[in-house]
Amino acid sequence: DCTGLQQRDAAQRPECPSDVDCRYIPAAYAPTDPQDPSAGYGNYDTANRPHDVPVDSIVLHDTELSYPETIARFQDPANGAAAHYVVRSSDGQITQMIPTKDIGWHAGGWDRNVRSIGIEHEGFAAEGGTWYTERMYRSSARLVRFLSAKYGIPLDRRHILGHEEVSAETAAKVGQEHYDPGPFWDWSHYMDLLGEQSRHGGGNAVTISPDFRTNRPEVTECPPQQ
Repeated sequence: DCTGLQQRDAAQRPECPSDVDCRYIPAAYAPTDPQDPSAGYGNYDTANRPHDVPVDSIVLHDTELSYPETIARFQDPANGAAAHYVVRSSDGQITQMIPTKDIGWHAGGWDRNVRSIGIEHEGFAAEGGTWYTERMYRSSARLVRFLSAKYGIPLDRRHILGHEEVSAETAAKVGQEHYDPGPFWDWSHYMDLLGEQSRHGGGNAVTISPDFRTNRPEVTECPPQQ
């Protein structure tokens, strides 16, 4: 029940490598409508991964909010979504919010959510690379290497994804896909931080890797449609 989960979460130790600043603050798991328990719970599903289902990928996001605002939002059951981790821009501090055995609602589709771990990075995709600091990259990469070792996730671009690379789950959702972490996320540098094996796509994968410093296409943020 919800009370049992809250007690469990209070004792949860963060699942992080020992060489990063990491803490655990639980995301909301409470009735989305206290007056109607049948309305469901947020902001994730309990599970027993990888026994229930394999974990085969990691999805990287940006928050589009500040670090504390993101944490507060994931603690609100009315939000209806949460990722497993949030990484701070200034110093790479990590806050885990969902146990990795549970299913976060972060990738916009059940198929990807059920088999992935979501990591949010403090920043705004359309505001340039200033949010994506070296300390953030290195802390996030250490976390991904740790999770790769724990779950056997290959360190390549077929398994380490941006939210923008998650396809719409149904035809009705086409056009609603996210674009984070966006064009200012330095994938080449990040994959280098993950290690030698990450440089090889494996199988029939084709990787397009333009130079990050010189390839700076103009980015326009479109206003929401009315």
